Amino acid sequence: PPPVQADPVPEKQDPVRALELLERGQDHVEAGRMNKAIEAFEKAIQLDPMNSEISSWLEKAIGQLESSQHLEKERTAAIQAFRKKDFGEALRLFYRLSEQVPDGPYQAYIVRSWFNWGLKLLAGGNLREADNKMNEVLAIIPGDTAAQEVKKLISTYRNRPKDRVFYLRVEALRYLPLDG
Repeated sequence: PPPVQADPVPEKQDPVRALELLERGQDHVEAGRMNKAIEAFEKAIQLDPMNSEISSWLEKAIGQLESSQHLEKERTAAIQAFRKKDFGEALRLFYRLSEQVPDGPYQAYIVRSWFNWGLKLLAGGNLREADNKMNEVLAIIPGDTAAQEVKKLISTYRNRPKDRVFYLRVEALRYLPLDG
């Protein structure tokens, strides 16, 4: 019979070096560098495959990286919806993002989306819905002067025909930029 070949020899185990890599990986996690952390943890686990702390940190870093990538994907989709003036979709995504990242810029993006959606509806002559969108802005920022001014315009034209002056005033209104 042919000689039995041994499995390839794994990299030499080195628990001390593995702990050094673990610490380096933990530093990367604290700094938010998940790719570098994962790389360090993977090298560490090769040097000490039975170390459950290393595998735990590796799983944590992978989870954080996946979560971060998911948030970035949703953020990109929300911004694209805003730029396409699909404010309903932008709001849905910004609200979800604001729940996941409460200290992010999403509350401001939500306000701007409500405001711009109101302007879009106003330009289409839908005063009732435009008024509702401005109410959403004012529910978040009660003293918002731009929303109050739009509501005054709506109130002026609520029970009268929309004339040339109305449309000139509406055309003069500007959408709010996402960041600004």
